[in-house]
Amino acid sequence: MKQSGYAKAWNAGYLAGLRAGRNFMRQLMYDLSCLALNKTENMGYDRLNRYGAELSRLHDEFAAIFNGDTKDQEYSKSVLDRSLEQIAGDKFIPWDERYN
Repeated sequence: MKQSGYAKAWNAGYLAGLRAGRNFMRQLMYDLSCLALNKTENMGYDRLNRYGAELSRLHDEFAAIFNGDTKDQEYSKSVLDRSLEQIAGDKFIPWDERYN
């Protein structure tokens, strides 16, 4: 079905708003995590820059997967959970509990 000019413009504006909100929240969470890491772990500029680069790489990698095929999403959840479980040990909380 062909969209009207108004519908196309509305949809483009809506998507731009979603992108702007997502970018804002991504930057805010990075800024806040830098503050927390500085305060709790005494991480300085260089270490925070390495952290930010790795966080951005992981975000882009997982975002690409989660925007794709459902089977890839399930696999990615299991990879993420396994990695977090190695870090947290018996304090690990599975994906479905963390995201509910």
